[in-house]
Amino acid sequence: MRVAVSSLELKDGTRVELADPGITIIVGPNNSGKTQVLREIVTALDGGGAPLKLLSAVGLNKEGSADDLLDWLKQERLARPNDPRTGYETSYDRTGYPIGESTVRGLWDNHPVLAGLRQLLVGYHPTESRQHLVGGQPLPNPYEYSALRPIQALYGDREATARLSELVERAFGVPITLNRYEQNCGFTGACPASRNPSLHHRVPTSSR
Repeated sequence: MRVAVSSLELKDGTRVELADPGITIIVGPNNSGKTQVLREIVTALDGGGAPLKLLSAVGLNKEGSADDLLDWLKQERLARPNDPRTGYETSYDRTGYPIGESTVRGLWDNHPVLAGLRQLLVGYHPTESRQHLVGGQPLPNPYEYSALRPIQALYGDREATARLSELVERAFGVPITLNRYEQNCGFTGACPASRNPSLHHRVPTSSR
């Protein structure tokens, strides 16, 4: 199973073929339309009726069957068996809005765009939502679902947590760690020893 945005066509007639596989970076000065293009890509993938200001078309490559997609979603631990929210059929959920298995099949087989599957397949983090990505999060249960937020991913990767602490200490002079002993895991930092070796405080995650 494979899903990729293959091309973008702007309303001025410009057409951009995107590398697949590859990473595309949109650059430009402030207020040049970078964020607007990303929002319009998401709108186009949703198949909604909202008008597009900059894009006239978004090309999408979908490869594989609905069974391939369901297998991948299960590998990502997004499956919720016997979910009462979807009539006790298996649901798939990454954002808190479950989609029943029969709906997943129908959307994959019958829609040229991703429609409701976009929330399962596309990460979209606009600027106004980023401040919430590092706040305290419930402890992840690796037996039930995959990590949905950065802190939950760090919870299962001590090497990445140590690397992040090194980078934060280099930038701010204060190491941090992940508090693994509270119901909601969050970052904890210590004041530099030169200031007060006995004083510890929680680093406000919104300022990092």
